[in-house]
Amino acid sequence: MKKIGIAIIVIVIGIVTISWNKFFTRDTKEDKKLYAIVEKGDLTIELIVKGNLKPLKSMAISAPRRGGKITHLIPEGTYVKKGDLLAQFDKVDLEKAVTDAEYTLEQELINEDRRKREADKNITQTNLKLKEARRNLRSIIPDVIDGKKTSADLKWAKYNLKEAQINFELANKDYEQYQIKGSPNLRQARDRLEKAKKALAGADIKSPSQGLVVYEPIR
Repeated sequence: MKKIGIAIIVIVIGIVTISWNKFFTRDTKEDKKLYAIVEKGDLTIELIVKGNLKPLKSMAISAPRRGGKITHLIPEGTYVKKGDLLAQFDKVDLEKAVTDAEYTLEQELINEDRRKREADKNITQTNLKLKEARRNLRSIIPDVIDGKKTSADLKWAKYNLKEAQINFELANKDYEQYQIKGSPNLRQARDRLEKAKKALAGADIKSPSQGLVVYEPIR
């Protein structure tokens, strides 16, 4: 029994699941010899056999979206090539989501630039205060020895130096975060735009192979 090499694309309406059936066998109990009458001209062979086509090999592909309005659906029985559009969901809400995400990202980039300038300014100011606290401590020590300053003044100078060091370290961390990683809001805006674009691309269901389109009801 010969195998029929026709690929069939099965679209499950509703969940838009697509199966690619590469090869089919003929399910029939009849096994009779076939004859053809040869005449002058083009040769046409018509074969009528009762039975069912059963796929030997199949691959199921689920649609990225579910529940959306379908605006385009390829007719049953259409022969398609790889990359042809099989089904398309309504893109109005998806395109709006991309536009909104792009606007949000644009605003976050503006805010990020402002935050970077503030971080740069803050690190400069905290560095100056740290240097000033060090000079103040160095100048107080001789005065404490000479009795011009008290131990309380020395203790206060040490406290100011420690606080200045902490503030400078925090300013450095903020500066590195904005310069290297970016703020959490900026990362979230980029992720949101990426997801929106992916969802928009998923509105187009394209054929991963060539074949014949048939419909299969939801079970």
